[in-house]
Amino acid sequence: MKKSPTILTMPKVSVIIPIYNAELYLAECLESIRNQSLKEIEIIGVNDGSTDNSLKILEAYAQRDKRIKIITQTNRGAGAARNRGLAEARGEYLSFLDSDDIFASELLETMYKTAKDRQADICVCRSRKQSEKEVSSLTWALKKFLIKDQTEFNPQKEYQKYIFQIFCGFPWDKLFRHEFIKTQGIKFQEIRHSNDLTFVYMALALADKITYTEQELITYRQHERSLSHSLEHAPSCFATALTELEKQLKSKKHFNQDIKRSFNNFACEFALWHYTQVTTPEAQSCVREEIGKLNKRYKFNKFAKKYFYQPYLYDEIKELLPPPSATKPLRISQAIKKIISRFTKPERP
Repeated sequence: MKKSPTILTMPKVSVIIPIYNAELYLAECLESIRNQSLKEIEIIGVNDGSTDNSLKILEAYAQRDKRIKIITQTNRGAGAARNRGLAEARGEYLSFLDSDDIFASELLETMYKTAKDRQADICVCRSRKQSEKEVSSLTWALKKFLIKDQTEFNPQKEYQKYIFQIFCGFPWDKLFRHEFIKTQGIKFQEIRHSNDLTFVYMALALADKITYTEQELITYRQHERSLSHSLEHAPSCFATALTELEKQLKSKKHFNQDIKRSFNNFACEFALWHYTQVTTPEAQSCVREEIGKLNKRYKFNKFAKKYFYQPYLYDEIKELLPPPSATKPLRISQAIKKIISRFTKPERP
């Protein structure tokens, strides 16, 4: 048996994995993290009240590798699990990986070296999606053209107009400098769905430097049926997350007109994406109601069409704001049917 690496006082990277009923993929996930070319890491597995064999698998791996630390809690969701892991993390950088994804062996080494060499608060990598039908590159998850193909930038001084469009709100394709996260007091929202939105976008907005690597280092497994099921059981979480993000941006006095425009465009697209993902009349009605509440707060329907980076947003958001008496299902345009992610490609600046 291969000798387990020793426990480090300060690892280069803390890998935090929320785990809930992940027995089908957990062993593969842990193997890919244990076999990372960067050895100076700690692996924090947070068992979020699993009812399958996830904990047994985690315990077996912890016996073989002393870098693995197990935290067990009652089921509180991925946001709470990540926060528990974050509270225990000792690493110089933080990586939040999912228990069912696949990671290239050079993932952590590449991102750590890139972040260190460029003194960045956040490093992003490219990734691919594995669905039930195919594997495809997530080209839309990092839009270089919005930052004019720069390899690094300071969001305090440039591109604030597109800060919520440049990257997707995934935590797993990003490496975060621990001291930066700690100093800013950034945490995951403890709600059932969209619990990573505030953490990721607050970090992106507050960072002094963001960089990326062109390498595809993560394969994200998309469970399409479970996504729809999850959203339909928590259809209002997207609005809760957006409201919290706005609240925190304002509390940091970080909500100027450029950031506000980026936020409003993101909020519209995120809301529309949710509407396309739910299928039951009850969930659709809930999402429409939440969009109505968001409109009262942000006045989406008061902006001129040119305010929106995607022309269809203006028309579609108004389509979702019918009079309260309207009960007919909405016709979803071809533009909205083409939304395959939280963002689609904005017009070039």
